[in-house]
Amino acid sequence: MILTARWGARLHGIQLDVVWGGLKELVLQHNTLTGGRRTTGTVRLSGPAPSGGRTVLLSSSDPVAVVPSQAIIPEAADARSFPVTTSAVTVRHVVTLTATLKNETRTQTLVVNP
Repeated sequence: MILTARWGARLHGIQLDVVWGGLKELVLQHNTLTGGRRTTGTVRLSGPAPSGGRTVLLSSSDPVAVVPSQAIIPEAADARSFPVTTSAVTVRHVVTLTATLKNETRTQTLVVNP
């Protein structure tokens, strides 16, 4: 984007590079759950999403905790929540949930107890 301003009879311009928000954080409403229960995760950008929004890829290290494959943050918004569903378990599982936007990754640990 080029920003221009007039000072007297002279026109001055400057090139501005607009940088949209990167991936700020991944947070969980609950970091410890009994298997079979649900919680909510939220991905947050460091600024508003640009035109067309931002798609954040989501994954789980263990199928005992299921997340959607992506969270789409709409244009001008800075966050999106998503469900985290767990299965009943007979032993404790420590699961890493991951959010990825381009080359940025954020993780959270979720403990699923019997």
